[in-house]
Amino acid sequence: MNNKFCKVVVLAAFIACPAMVLAGGNNQVAATNWLVIFNNWEACDSSPCTEADIVQGDFSGPVPEFTGNKAEVAICYLTGQVIQANGRATFAASFAAGQNYDCFHPFDGGVHGLKDDTAEVHIVLQEHGPALDSGAGLEEQVAYFLGACNPDCEDTQFAIHVSEETGESSTVPMQRFSDGSVVRRSASTLIRQGGGIRVISKTRIK
Repeated sequence: MNNKFCKVVVLAAFIACPAMVLAGGNNQVAATNWLVIFNNWEACDSSPCTEADIVQGDFSGPVPEFTGNKAEVAICYLTGQVIQANGRATFAASFAAGQNYDCFHPFDGGVHGLKDDTAEVHIVLQEHGPALDSGAGLEEQVAYFLGACNPDCEDTQFAIHVSEETGESSTVPMQRFSDGSVVRRSASTLIRQGGGIRVISKTRIK
């Protein structure tokens, strides 16, 4: 896999990005949207926060040394879908303040979720490969981190929404992990609603 986000998470947890036997002959792609929430964004080493702020520690030796989660990071599932052959997709979902289910961190067992709507939030598009059939992996492809990879899962796009006050909204383009380039005619909008956030991301994968 050639993307930083997955590598940061799975290498820190000492698991591998899984693979499946390639199946399906259609041009539809299964994909998920993930929130990388930096609740304590002021504790990040730079602004905006980066992958290095997700996991702090020394992982160069045989035994990983996790030193903390000072930015109070949570990685949370937002939504998933099958992208049709034209490659265009709109992901839209809300996430409530205080919600922490469908969230994880590779080392911090005290999952933070979204503490309030002023957090810095990164949106990540993870592609799971050609869509599998229902009952043969599709449900996992659109609902799980690294779910039913066919044959690989790859984090292909991202958007960064820096911290704002309650009631504010921001719109930024989606960018490619591969080279940082902007995805043409893409837009990710984050609305801070007091009781949580709503995210609407329009993009294309081709």
